[in-house]
Amino acid sequence: MTIETLPYEYTSQAEIERLAGRVGVRNITQDLTGSDVADMWEEVIADATTTIDSYAAQVYNQSDLSTSRWVRSRATWIAASRLSMRK
Repeated sequence: MTIETLPYEYTSQAEIERLAGRVGVRNITQDLTGSDVADMWEEVIADATTTIDSYAAQVYNQSDLSTSRWVRSRATWIAASRLSMRK
């Protein structure tokens, strides 16, 4: 499944794994194989990014949001929360 390409992403797989722990992420994603893994990461990151955008992009430029440590932290927490809903 292809998701629309976002001009900016406010978190990354590495940031999410650092927060949730690699073992924790592996336990959540162990049932996925092949392109499903990449699709899951795209979906989780896109969801976190669009959630932030739905509030903050009305006031701030996405390029500024993508470099904000506070925004990246909140997007990472949102993504980790969405990821944890898989199980």
